[in-house]
Order: sequence, then structure tokens, then C-alpha cells
Amino acid sequence: MRKAPIVRDIVLVGGGHSHALFISKWAMNNINGVRITLISPDVLTPYSGMLPGLIAGQYSFEETHIDLSKLCQKAGVRFIQDSVTGLSPAANIVKLKNYPNIEYDQISFDTGATPEISASGAKEYSIPVKPISGFYSKWQGLVNQLKALPTEQSHTISVVGNGAGGIELILAMQSFLAGNVQCQLKFQLIARGTEILSGYPARLQRKLQEQLAQRNIQFISNFAVASIATSSTTNEYLMTDKSGQNRLLSHSIFWCTGVRGATWLNDTELDLNDQGFIRVRPTLQSLKYDNVFAAGDVCHFDSLPLPKAGVYAVRMADTLLHNISEQVLHHKNPEAQLKKKKPNLTEYKPQNDFLSLLALGNNSALGCKYGVTIQGRWVWQLKDRIDRNFMAMLNDTEQLEMATQPEDLELPKELSDLLNLKDYSEIALRCGGCGAKVGVDILHRALADVEPIRRSEVIMGLDAPDDAAVIEVPNQYRLAQTIDQFKSFIDDPYLFGRIAAEHALSDMFAMFAEPVSALATVTLPFAQERITQRDLTQLMQGAVRTLNEANCQLVGGHTAEGRELSLGFNINGLIESGELIATKQGMRTGDRLILTKPLGTGVLFAAHMRAKAQGVWIEEAITSMLQSNRQAASILRSFGISNCTDITGFGLLGHLIEMLKASNKTAQLELNNIPSLKGSLALFNQGYASSLQPQNIRLRRAIAPQSIVGKDKAILDLIFDPQTSGGLLFSAPQQDADSILVTLRSKGYQASVIGSIKDNTEMDALVDLV
Repeated sequence: MRKAPIVRDIVLVGGGHSHALFISKWAMNNINGVRITLISPDVLTPYSGMLPGLIAGQYSFEETHIDLSKLCQKAGVRFIQDSVTGLSPAANIVKLKNYPNIEYDQISFDTGATPEISASGAKEYSIPVKPISGFYSKWQGLVNQLKALPTEQSHTISVVGNGAGGIELILAMQSFLAGNVQCQLKFQLIARGTEILSGYPARLQRKLQEQLAQRNIQFISNFAVASIATSSTTNEYLMTDKSGQNRLLSHSIFWCTGVRGATWLNDTELDLNDQGFIRVRPTLQSLKYDNVFAAGDVCHFDSLPLPKAGVYAVRMADTLLHNISEQVLHHKNPEAQLKKKKPNLTEYKPQNDFLSLLALGNNSALGCKYGVTIQGRWVWQLKDRIDRNFMAMLNDTEQLEMATQPEDLELPKELSDLLNLKDYSEIALRCGGCGAKVGVDILHRALADVEPIRRSEVIMGLDAPDDAAVIEVPNQYRLAQTIDQFKSFIDDPYLFGRIAAEHALSDMFAMFAEPVSALATVTLPFAQERITQRDLTQLMQGAVRTLNEANCQLVGGHTAEGRELSLGFNINGLIESGELIATKQGMRTGDRLILTKPLGTGVLFAAHMRAKAQGVWIEEAITSMLQSNRQAASILRSFGISNCTDITGFGLLGHLIEMLKASNKTAQLELNNIPSLKGSLALFNQGYASSLQPQNIRLRRAIAPQSIVGKDKAILDLIFDPQTSGGLLFSAPQQDADSILVTLRSKGYQASVIGSIKDNTEMDALVDLV
């Protein structure tokens, strides 16, 4: 049975607390026919409530970050790793830094806030606490610097801003550094006003003052930093207040004052307040556009301005989920000619008071609610339990049921009513075979945004309405052709287009051929026409980007519809007469066996499909798959290497066996030298493997049985792992191997010597493991 078609797109921008909770709730309340896309620049997003504990050394980095990739995979949400740079709300388009534009039906922003740094020199000489991802790496750098200082040397650390965040930060820093560095430290908490924590109970303020005094943290009040400059007499920075009369010196300055919205929001048509935050109604909708929502720190209520605190963002998730769902189900389609009831929207009602907990960095905490102040280790234990439970709810995907949709064409009545007759008949009456082809209008509109390069050899291509492309091949060239196609293993059409094209081009590079032209074969999932056009545009823009980089022209193709997204290419390439052609033959006894990329994409994406792979592992695997083999092939050709293949579906062992048979040689594989992608060996140990793994394992008979005994099972599994857009495998004379490795690594390849070539009379089997 076919899955219901996608008819609505919801885009979430930013991986803040509201959106993370929205996604976890969507997993159990998804709407058939609706696609959710999360756009975030980072795979891991920090939980602000645990930042002080991270700085104090009470938590690990992993414990304090939400794995957005795993969460999205479990919830059935598409994840795109990129930064948003603009919005055209009238056209329902969001603009990205590295991706083509994304269209949406409803969109929500939970992008947090950026530091408002107005003091002269503050951007150059201070470290902003937000965004946290940038701050933490700089904090680690400072820690390493301080650990290297001798006991007698002094270092002053200043935190500008005496809100809850600044106070927790300086207490956490002092607590951690006191037990981890030997130099003389001085701490300064710099406040614009007179109070230690304005707006909090007097008793809590007194308790904080006691903490600062006990830890020799100087509280400097009435000092509004106006400028920061380098000191002419010391290696410190000089801070001057607004009067110009008062000055402070510091070696390290952390900026933790007011915040504002991202600067790119200023160029949108959204209504913003003076600090650049999106003005919203109580329903979390923007003032001007009903289909634009905002939550968390980036939203602003005119009637009730709220502090920028995570506790409010957490409570907004339910309102956001309900109202966006209502908007999706009841949004009027102008062409549907149906009367629709208005969405039943709810209003977000912030809590009047909440339990405020402040970590003191020493396994103790302060808290207050309804004016009552509490303190002690038990308060820290309470905060720790609350924070860990929140993170477990989002990171422990075992607690979430994998999002599923009915395996049929049925849509919710509200959504089917929104479709006009043309929409519905197009979806319901589609069939397989030739009837499954994507409509010509969709194809033309999608390709209108795609700009392939032009080559003089192509006589008839996309511009000519013929049944085939015509390519002129001069006599001095030899034509190389290859074809490959596979279904998508990620839910990002643009990224899949790039990877699929890179995978197909790799066969050309492995033969030292220059790619010239490409024909695409596309199968798109069933969807409403405009959704199909969106996905095809994204897919082909990704593919054409990679093809263009390889100077390979897209000249045509075939499109169809089916259950799953798949993409393939027929690549034509040229090799000049007399130029070296790399083949699977030519390995010589004594050669060193070299692999240019780490292995593990098969098991990683098999686990990713089950939401078991960490987001950072998938991020590294994607980076590896996007690395072209073109430059590696050029390096091999310059060294006169004539044997080469690329590692794909048969895995390392399968492709090695092909080369050994063609060369009439055997090989010793040095298992411990075979590079692996992060997480791949751990996943093998947990029992995960690609669906092609069992088929590849049949080649085990080519390995000398005695050499398998005692070997690490995960590494054995790795050599059978099928690869997508894998590296090049070749052998090189021993005297050239080191030079080739150095050259490959200088160009960013994780190349390794993984074995040696033997004469076929030296061993009883094709492959021996050492």
C-alpha cells in the first residue's frame, strides 16, 4: 500500500526548547499528509538550564545537549542542518545560507536571542555567552590556557551582566577553576545597577551576596561598560564606563547582558519590537501573518513582555502544537470553494509565578517561589532531577513511539476538504508505469530554478524537446559511461541530490575519466502537485550543484512517482586518447593497499533509520559522502597509479576481491588500520547493520579461515559494510605510498594504508587478515 500524499508543509526554524518539545509531541500526535521540517544550524542544541552545570564540570557535553537529528528521525520530522538568512512571508519562502529556498504553508520561529553588544570594542575583545555553542568552545580554550599558567601568575575573569545567567556563570567558573588550575585567579561581576539580582526577593539577594563574598568574587555595581580596549601597559583589556572616569582591567571578559533578535529578521516584513523580536498575539501568531508563529526567546508580547527564560518557552510548546495543527486543518484554500470553520485557536497563558532555581556551581542551589527563598544541596538535587528528566524526555528516544502514518491514501477529512477537485483527482488517480511520470508542467517549473553549466560538446540537451541527448565525441576521446540509482536514506531532497550525484560521479573519477554529461532518473513520493514541485526543485538543485562542481552537464532525464524517493544518474565521461585509464587490474606484488575515506555509512544510516545513531555521527558521515573523489583521482594519476576502484555497495572486501581477481593477486588486510566513521563500530557491537550486510558477508569465504579467529567482530563487520559515495581503493609501490598519503591528507582525505598485495602463490586464500 502507498502512504498518504503530502499536502501541507510546516517548517520549524530553530531548535529551541519550544520546538524540541513540539517535535516530541508531534511523534504521538502527527497528522497524516502533513510534513514537518526542522531547520537548525546545529545537530546538537544546548539546554540552557544545564549550562552552569556544564561549566562547573557537573555534566558532560552530551548530557546538556539535545540531539535534534535523533529526535527528528524518531518523530518522523525532516531535519535540515543550515542557517536561515531571510524570509518572504508574502511568498511563503524561507531563505537559507547553503540551501536553496524552502517553501512552507505554516512556519514557526524558535531561534533564541543574540547578545546585544553596544559597547565599543566589546565584539572584538569579549566573549558573548550566546549563542552557547560558540561560547563553550572559547571557554574550553581559556581553561586550557589557564592550566598552562604557573602558580605565581595572575588572571582576572570578568562577567558583564548581573542577571541570573551572569551570576550562575561566574559561580560555575569559579567552582570549576578553583580545583583545576594553579594560577592566581580574580573574578569580577560587573553590574549596570546597584542590586545583585533585581526583581528577586531580598533574602535571595543577600544569599547571593554571601556566596560571592565567600568565593572572593568582587561585585562591581553602577558600572555600565561603554568601551573595551587593549591596555597600553599590560596584557589586559581596559573597560571604561559611560562617564569615562571609571576603569577596570581584565584578562578575559564574558558578555552576559541584554539580548536581541537575529539581525536578518530586520529585513523581513514581520512586525518586530525595538529589540528585534517578533511581535506575536496570545495565539503565538505574528501580528501580520496568520501562518507565521514564534515561540521562546524570539517572540514578544506587547501586552505582557516576558523575561527571556526557558521556563516560558517550555510552556509554549502545547499552544504552538495545537494552533499550528488547527491552522493546517482549517486553513482556507481559495480554490476549494468550500466554507470552512475557523481554526479553534488557544491562547498562551504564562504562569504567574514559577519555581526559580539558581545553580551555585558547588552542588548547591538557591531557589524561590511566591517570595519564599530556599537553599541547600537538596535544592541542587531537585534542580538536577528536573533538568535530567527534561533531557531524558527529548534525548531518550526509547520513550517515544516511532511516528507512523497509515499505509494508505486516506487523509484527515479536514485536509481532503481543503483540496480542490483538480488536486484530489491528481493524487487519487495516479498509477504506476508510464502513468506514474511526474507532470511536464511540474518538471518545467522545477527545472526553471536549476542552472546547469553549458558545454560545447552537448548538441541537444535540456533545451531541445527530443527523446535523447546528442553528444559530439571527437576522435581523440574515448567515451566512458556509468549508471547508478538508489532510494533515499535521508529525508532531505537537496542533500540526497548532492550525495546521489557524488556517488554516481565516483565511477568516472575511479577510471580517471572527465565527466561530461548526466541523465537523471527520479522517483518522487506521492504528494500534492505543489509539494512535488518543491521536492523536485530541491532534489535537482542539490544534484546540479554537485554536477556543476564536476564540470558535468545535466542534459535530461526521466521522472516518475512511487512510494519512496529515489535518484540515479547515467554519467557519460571522456578520456583523452593516450591518457592513463585506471582499471581494477594492475596490482603488483609488494604494493601497499590504500583507502582514501573511512568506512561505516551503511551501518550508520541503518541505525539512523531507527533513530539510534547520534546526530554528530550522521553529520560526519554526510560530510564524508559529500567529499568528492575527483581530487584524489587526480593525485593518483599524477603518481602514475593505474589500478583503482571506488567503494560502494559491495563493501571494502567485495571491491577488493574484484581487484585481486582481475590482477591475479592476493592481499593481507591490516584490520586495525582500516579507518571507520565515528559511531560505526559501536553500532555494529549493538547489533545494527545494513540490509545489504548479509549478502556481502557471503564473500567471507574469500578470507583465510584461520585469520578470522580472535579478530574484533565490529571491525570484521566493517569490511562488509556497503558504502554510499565511499572512497577510492588502490595499490601503490611501497616507495611511493608515503608520498601519496601525505598528498592525499593535505587535501583533506582521511587516507590510510590498510594492507599489502601478495603473489597469488603466497597464500591459500584471496585475503588474509592480520
